[in-house]
Amino acid sequence: MPKYTSQGEQEVKEFKLLEKGNHELEIVEAVEKMSASGNEMIKITLEKDGAKVTDHLVFTPKAFFKIDQLRGALGEAVNKGEEKEVSPSDLLGKTVTAMIDHEDNDGKTYARVKYYVKKGADTPF
Repeated sequence: MPKYTSQGEQEVKEFKLLEKGNHELEIVEAVEKMSASGNEMIKITLEKDGAKVTDHLVFTPKAFFKIDQLRGALGEAVNKGEEKEVSPSDLLGKTVTAMIDHEDNDGKTYARVKYYVKKGADTPF
């Protein structure tokens, strides 16, 4: 039979949902993982005023556009055909602007990154 150590009563943290629209967000976590289909990916957590949103950078040709968007939002030059290594440690603490949208899942509403905004612009990369 499984055992655990009780943590006692704890304060319930209120879930903060970012409003739809452009937000400046800090990358507070970036971790290399494998996707469910076995592809390399980096799971990033972005935060603004205590509200967090998670995004996944999946390293497959169909999803390279999102990595290009993020790099453009970071102010990096993105050159067609360039092979680039992306390290989670290079992302931590950086600030980007992202268009936030909402999605419903199991009766709950979550914030998601619709796209990243090119540094110095109001539109997607």
